Amino acid sequence: NLCHNWKLDLGKKGLTCKKVLPGAFVITGLVILATVLGLYYGRFRITTMYTNEPDVYKLSTKVLPYLVLVHLFNGIQAHIQGPIRALGLHNKNVIIAVACYYIISMPLAVIFAFLCEWSCIGLWTGIAIGVAVLCILLGRIVWISDW
Repeated sequence: NLCHNWKLDLGKKGLTCKKVLPGAFVITGLVILATVLGLYYGRFRITTMYTNEPDVYKLSTKVLPYLVLVHLFNGIQAHIQGPIRALGLHNKNVIIAVACYYIISMPLAVIFAFLCEWSCIGLWTGIAIGVAVLCILLGRIVWISDW
């Protein structure tokens, strides 16, 4: 297991995951920030690459900020997956991820999109909330873990 070997290598060098993790979070955070800002501020240009239809352009530029939120939280939770694996908490991770996507995201997406009549924005809002909850729960596991 690559993550387990990585953890052992850190231990041989006198480093612990708690010492390395903040630096890794900063680097990943900068990459996520760059892509989030690129998506948000480039949404008008990005939309023109795919369509010339005025209605589709209007809807796409309104939806992209919600997609940016999903991208932000998804990038964070993807980064947190490494420490979760290094801790050997695969099973807990799967249960939390399935719960967040299927019990939180999907019902909220359906409610917002169809019952609240938010259409595409409702779908992305539901997904963003579910992924945000996933980030919070996985982050809490990493934060309170005894390394």
